[in-house]
Amino acid sequence: MEMNDIHSAIAGRFHNHRYKLYNSYVFNWESDFFSITMDGKYIYEVEVKVSRSDFFADFQKSQKHRWLSTAMKQELVTEKGVKDSENKNGVWVEVSYDVNYIKVRERTPNRFYYCCPEGLIKPEELPEYAGLIYLNEAGTTVRQVKVAPFIHKNKNVDSFLRALVDKFYFQHAKMLNEYNFAKAH
Repeated sequence: MEMNDIHSAIAGRFHNHRYKLYNSYVFNWESDFFSITMDGKYIYEVEVKVSRSDFFADFQKSQKHRWLSTAMKQELVTEKGVKDSENKNGVWVEVSYDVNYIKVRERTPNRFYYCCPEGLIKPEELPEYAGLIYLNEAGTTVRQVKVAPFIHKNKNVDSFLRALVDKFYFQHAKMLNEYNFAKAH
């Protein structure tokens, strides 16, 4: 499987997204595929895995998975309307409103997927915050096996998007200039 084919297949799955980037350092880690919905509200990330050992090694990126898990758990608590500490069916639920939590939401995608060859990862092996996309044998088409749940529904893409577009615009311009310079010499 060629990575360009895999990227094209994933981009086809998210054809209705406005921005699609590959192998980009967006959050505090590299994203194999990163996209923003057409309305600019939600960010998707897809992590490509081509072996089981690669999949399991991904969990050694502890900050990434801690952030994804934290943002999801906080969102679930928020959706249930639990505030501070509240008695729910005879059980006290403690909720921490850590200032850093807002930063975690700003630094994680709204939805997160794993993409792998057919059957390589089983849906039950996924963390609760991840969806699953299977690649066909040639690596040229994909099908969604498990929809990624919303990790959070923050729609703070506007300020993030401006910074992101600037970052990639200047990176692209620099690379284009370097390419043109090398080509001329």
